Amino acid sequence: CIRDRFPILSRNTQAQSATRICEAALKYTNAISFPLATALFALAPLITTHLFGHEYQNSTLLLRLLAPGLPFVFVAVILIGVLQTLDQQKRCAAGLWGALLVATPGCSIAAGLGNYRIGTLAYALSYPLLAGILFWLVQRSIGPINLRKTFAQPAIASLSVGLLIYLGQDISLPLLTLLALTCYALMLLFTGTIGKQEWALLYSVLQN
Repeated sequence: CIRDRFPILSRNTQAQSATRICEAALKYTNAISFPLATALFALAPLITTHLFGHEYQNSTLLLRLLAPGLPFVFVAVILIGVLQTLDQQKRCAAGLWGALLVATPGCSIAAGLGNYRIGTLAYALSYPLLAGILFWLVQRSIGPINLRKTFAQPAIASLSVGLLIYLGQDISLPLLTLLALTCYALMLLFTGTIGKQEWALLYSVLQN
C-alpha cells in the first residue's frame, strides 16, 4: 500500500508540507540513482565484457543508451507513489497512459525496422518522458518543486564521479571504487545535497 510507504505524506494535506516531503524523497533518490547511472555509462565496456564476454562488445552502446534513463525510472516510482498518496490516482493513470501512447509507436517502428539502437534509444527516452509528465502532474497537485535541490545538485555531484570513473578505468577496481565513493561524498557536501539536516539524521540513527 502506498500510504504505508508514505505515511507522513498521507497525513500532510497542506501543499507546503507535501512539497517538502516530496523534495526530500526526490533528492535522496537522485543522490543514489544518478551516480549509478554515470558509473553504468562509464563502465559499460567493462561490464559487458565481464558479464557476457568479448563477443558482445557491440552491446556496449546499447547499455550506454539505457544508462541515462535509469534515474528517471526511480523518479517515476517516487512520483507515482506521491500521486497515489495524495489520492490522485486518476492523474497518475492519465500520465502513465500519456507516456505509453507517445513512446510505444516509436519503439514499435524502430523494432519493426530492425534498428535496435534507435529502438533502445526510444525505450530509454520513454522514462524521462514518463517522469516529466508525472512531475508536471505532481506540481499541479502540491505546487512548485525545487529543481536545483532535487535534480541539479545530485546530477553535478554524480557527473564528477562519472568523469573520475571514466578517466580512471586503468586503476584497480577496488581503489577506483574507493576514490569514486570519496569523491562523491565530498561533492555531495560541496553542492549542498548533504547538509546539517542529513548529518543530524545520521547522528540520531547511529545513536539509536
